Amino acid sequence: MPNLNSTELFIIKRICHTHNVPNILARELLKESKRNTYENKIEKERVRNYRDLMNYHFSKEN
Repeated sequence: MPNLNSTELFIIKRICHTHNVPNILARELLKESKRNTYENKIEKERVRNYRDLMNYHFSKEN
């Protein structure tokens, strides 16, 4: 995440730690959301992509 400054990274890491979200998942969700803003995807498709990404990361942990 080269466009984020140190304060933003600190906040993201703190939120991830508070809610037990892996940092890698947060990074991937940010990348996906940025990609979705440039592509014209419908809301249903975006939500499905986010869910798939979260399911993938949480299934890797177990």
